[in-house]
Amino acid sequence: METLFSHLFSSQEPQRSQAYSLLHCCRKHFPDLVFIKLFYVIRQGLSADIRARSALVLRFVLCDLWPRLSLNAQINMKNNFLVSLQEEGSLPTLRILCAIAGIRDFWGRNWFHDLLRGMMVGLFNLLSHLKEDYARGALKELIMLVMEEPRLLKPYLNELVLDVLKIADSEHVTEGTKVFVHKFLLTVAEASDLALTMRGLPHQTLVRLLTVPMKLLLCACYNKESDQGANVGKTDLGIAYLTKISTALGEKTMTPIAFELFLEYMDASNWKKRHTGISMLAVIAKECSGEMVIALR
Repeated sequence: METLFSHLFSSQEPQRSQAYSLLHCCRKHFPDLVFIKLFYVIRQGLSADIRARSALVLRFVLCDLWPRLSLNAQINMKNNFLVSLQEEGSLPTLRILCAIAGIRDFWGRNWFHDLLRGMMVGLFNLLSHLKEDYARGALKELIMLVMEEPRLLKPYLNELVLDVLKIADSEHVTEGTKVFVHKFLLTVAEASDLALTMRGLPHQTLVRLLTVPMKLLLCACYNKESDQGANVGKTDLGIAYLTKISTALGEKTMTPIAFELFLEYMDASNWKKRHTGISMLAVIAKECSGEMVIALR
């Protein structure tokens, strides 16, 4: 099988043509066996290049073969897919597997939910083993998933946002990785297809979501004198967060949450926290001015 996959990507035409003919024959007559062999190589192949090529072949044959697979083969594929996401250490192979996750017509809601949970478990495993370079790659793929297939995420948006917020709150994750966390949350806020779903998220989730830019503004306030460059960057990011979240949630949803946080920050003895509350109020005033007037009355 490794030889077959290497020939499929050969620069020599005779080898490539023969390999495609053999693959077509296997797809037609032995669909279940093709998947068994593909996943065996994806999980057991000694070469990262071979595993990546096997994943590419899987993506190529999936469209035609999925409806023809037996129920046992579909279950076996799902289980192997989830394990592969958690165990694979090659970033190119992980990227291909994550791209396959975007093929939406071949599994039901429970299948995609299990797949998404497997992706998040794999991400947390990478972070716990201090493999942040790979974790950032996984976050990039999640960002691409939000951009390209936002409707797939609607039923699971709350738990996905909560998982990512755990990373944002972690003291053991570097600022470099948190940049991708912030990018993910901003991408969610920018996705028009997710706006209605965001407004329906539980109140506590929305409070935690809004706390992220508040922490950025507060951190910028603390670092104002010591590191002007970092201060400007975090201030701009915090403002961008608040603006985009305000737009996504709309003033009716945003104003009560913002007002709740505003009162909390204004009651603080620390002047920097009070300053952060005022900054937040100034940022969202344009988006929520009408509702804010009613709330303040």
